Amino acid sequence: MKRYRYFRSKYHYCSIECHANHKKITFRGENNHQYGLRGPMNSSFKNSSLKKHNNHLVDDWIYVGEWYRGGIHGRVKIYRYLVEQNHNLYDEALFEIIDGWYYLKSKIEVHHIDFNHNNNDISNLLPLTKSEHVRLHNQYRNQQ
Repeated sequence: MKRYRYFRSKYHYCSIECHANHKKITFRGENNHQYGLRGPMNSSFKNSSLKKHNNHLVDDWIYVGEWYRGGIHGRVKIYRYLVEQNHNLYDEALFEIIDGWYYLKSKIEVHHIDFNHNNNDISNLLPLTKSEHVRLHNQYRNQQ
């Protein structure tokens, strides 16, 4: 550790490893200044939209905050979110209603009608069960 660090800190460490171990213990849980801050309030938050690779496809994820299926980071696939926001266009049996909000059931997948995974226009999205989705893609594959 550099000499000036000894004078700036109220603690004195014998090595960089001791300093790192002390920080691990001291800044754990509620002692961390970022503890409990999610989304834009957290200093490590990068962007409201994010691209994740899914095999040969790229999924767009957006930050939706305290959405119940948003995962640990509060993000959800944009096409699922768009279908949920436009729930009145689809059969109500595909959705769960929780606290007045419509959520797609976990077993429902969203199909892109034109097979362009990046075209997230609401007229291009169709919610299907897993078996219906697989059947549709198999029919398309057999036609080619």
